[in-house]
Amino acid sequence: MKRGFFLIASILALAGCAVGNMVTAPDGYPAIYVRCHGHRMDRCYLKAQRLCPYGYTLAEEPAYGALLIRCN
Repeated sequence: MKRGFFLIASILALAGCAVGNMVTAPDGYPAIYVRCHGHRMDRCYLKAQRLCPYGYTLAEEPAYGALLIRCN
């Protein structure tokens, strides 16, 4: 668990422009909150792909202009 958390944190540090914040999901585990500027969901999904090159799962249903994800 800790190893995955540090992996996600380092990916976020290297991501630069991708807007992603480490948060705690409703189930208590770490997740990444991805915001889309201009509320375009295609931008959210592209940022999620950049943050999680090995894929991701949604931690919650997508919200308008935002995703809550976990990297695989």
